[in-house]
Amino acid sequence: MKKLLAGLMAAAAALATTAPAMASTEADVLAFIALIKQGGTDVVHMSNRDAKGFCIGKAGAYLLDEKTKVDALVICSDQVDLNDSNEVWEVLAHEGTHVMQACVADGTGTMFKPQFVPTMLREVRAFAPHYHELVTSKYTSDFATVELEAFWMELQEPAAVMAQFKTVCGRFLK
Repeated sequence: MKKLLAGLMAAAAALATTAPAMASTEADVLAFIALIKQGGTDVVHMSNRDAKGFCIGKAGAYLLDEKTKVDALVICSDQVDLNDSNEVWEVLAHEGTHVMQACVADGTGTMFKPQFVPTMLREVRAFAPHYHELVTSKYTSDFATVELEAFWMELQEPAAVMAQFKTVCGRFLK
């Protein structure tokens, strides 16, 4: 029994040291907003009243419509505490990934090669099982990889997310 308990505690300690970072600072939030805007995407806050129901049940969205020239990352202020940098960061990392996916020139709508999907899926299952459930049960196969990338990016360090943005959307930065 003691060996089992010691083994479980060692496994928990190892997991705690390898778990992706979830915390962010206000400086991270402001830096990523500036980077997203530098790439040509507006970052706006909307409430249910502003969006005529658009934000009901959503923390955010990425809107891209080439006909109307809309390119905006939306943070739904009815769902997200704008004073909580961690909540805002999660929306920015997720929706910012959709911005990055729009920057990809190959038309796939995804940033990573298909061979990385199993690893991302395992990491999301380990560190955010509720997102794993969404990806594997709610989304169609075409859309599942797009959302998996966004949920996976939420689990990354802010510096890594911003570096990925620069890599993928660098040609659009002003």
